[in-house]
Amino acid sequence: TQVSGLTTGQLNALSTTNLRALTTDQVVALSSNQLRAFTSDQYAALTTDQLEALPTDQIGNLESGDLSGLTSSQVTALTTAQVAALTTDGLQALSTAAFAAFSADQIGALTTGHIAALTSTQLNNLTTAQLDALTTAQVAALGQAQIASLSTAQANGLPTGQLAALSTTQITWISTADIAALSSGSLAALTNGQVGALTTAQTAALGTDQLAALSTGQVASL
Repeated sequence: TQVSGLTTGQLNALSTTNLRALTTDQVVALSSNQLRAFTSDQYAALTTDQLEALPTDQIGNLESGDLSGLTSSQVTALTTAQVAALTTDGLQALSTAAFAAFSADQIGALTTGHIAALTSTQLNNLTTAQLDALTTAQVAALGQAQIASLSTAQANGLPTGQLAALSTTQITWISTADIAALSSGSLAALTNGQVGALTTAQTAALGTDQLAALSTGQVASL
């Protein structure tokens, strides 16, 4: 029987061994409905070659339940085109460990819609290298809960270009603990408008060394 002719019930009943025995050509030949018949455990059993063979339109049709079981090694095998094709629900469904395995190139392939949909937990577990890979447009897409969830190390590790890309509204979402941990270099990257947007609590969190590092223009904006 041709694999493309199998019913969803038959596909759902495939053992891990039989599933992994499918060739990449056979996997590609499966329809969207057939692919959705696989359980999260079956997706977790797919080889990296099988996953990488899926065309972007098939990736875009996968449901959140399909992707929730993907492992870190499987996620790293996805091409940047496949990553860009993920739905926001699918991206949110990835485990923290799986999302943390994304390469810098994969992070860069995420749309601003993807970035805005990231859970605070996913964002909080990004490494410095992954944060560095964010474009200014991606940083500008971050929401209040996401920015507030950044650790002090993450906030202080943002490149100056990314800090400068934050809107005056986004600046107010940075926690006072993160503000207090910003280096002189990070503070110097803030525009006068951003400094002027700091809340009373954020300004009060600045240390004497940080205040001393502010330019005259930044001080005037406080």
